[in-house]
Amino acid sequence: MEAEATDVEVQIRDAERAADSAYDAQAHALREERDAAITISRKQMAELEKRIRLTGQTCETKIAEARNTHDKQVRHIATSPSRSANASPPRRRKPGSARRPKARPPEPRQTIEAMAAKVRNDSVESERLTR
Repeated sequence: MEAEATDVEVQIRDAERAADSAYDAQAHALREERDAAITISRKQMAELEKRIRLTGQTCETKIAEARNTHDKQVRHIATSPSRSANASPPRRRKPGSARRPKARPPEPRQTIEAMAAKVRNDSVESERLTR
């Protein structure tokens, strides 16, 4: 009986070692897989950060070019010989200020009625002054 008990204990220990070994192998493989995925993700992030920087630099360069073109146009307009000597320099809008919407012209009927009223008033005034 003791020999059988010893054999069973040995089998149990062997089974535990095999289970531990399988667990260690699986955990090691999963850690390696995780580390590889992290490495790939870090490389991708570095590439994305590089693309972001390049895009930002390209955008800033285009903005500077647009500003230079704008400034050249303004200088050209300001120094144009067609401008009269007495003319004041062009007014620059403040950044962020919106243009005012243009007033809608009155309807033709309203214009005619307003002109007719003005003619009547002017006729009355003219008659009064004549008297």
